[in-house]
Amino acid sequence: MCLKTGANIRSVESPEECVREVDIILAATSSLVPVIRPEWLSEGVHISCIKAQEVDEAVLNTCQRIVVHTRVQQKQIDNILPGTKYIPQEHEQGWWNKESLWESLPELSDLIAGRIAGRKNEKEITCFVNNVGAGLQFAALGALILKKAGTLGLGRELPGEWFSEDVHP
Repeated sequence: MCLKTGANIRSVESPEECVREVDIILAATSSLVPVIRPEWLSEGVHISCIKAQEVDEAVLNTCQRIVVHTRVQQKQIDNILPGTKYIPQEHEQGWWNKESLWESLPELSDLIAGRIAGRKNEKEITCFVNNVGAGLQFAALGALILKKAGTLGLGRELPGEWFSEDVHP
């Protein structure tokens, strides 16, 4: 238990242990290959990812409800700097490059507007793929958190180079 937040935060030995018996799995990585395995998914879990590459087709096949941000931009933009080392080739061969699959997936706006049904029961596994975005929402929230932390006298400044890379992990 974290004394500052009251949240149940603890270290674990593996990604599988991290997502065991949870209600929500959010992948927010720099990975160019899937980071969630279908065998890790339990009844009623909701999966969300910020990059299409974080989930593979086997994960999607396990879900009863899938919604993408938008079909307008089907393929994931990698935004990989030219010359970056160690880029796995499999990131170019995933489900996100299958046009027929994209065309079959409903958009978030369809769910919000009620054109498609949401979760029908508590056992359904659901997934939201945030396949586009400029990151503006994350930058705005980050700025708000930074301002609040400064007001409360919390945190410390970190070197900018910690957040730049010329080699993909």
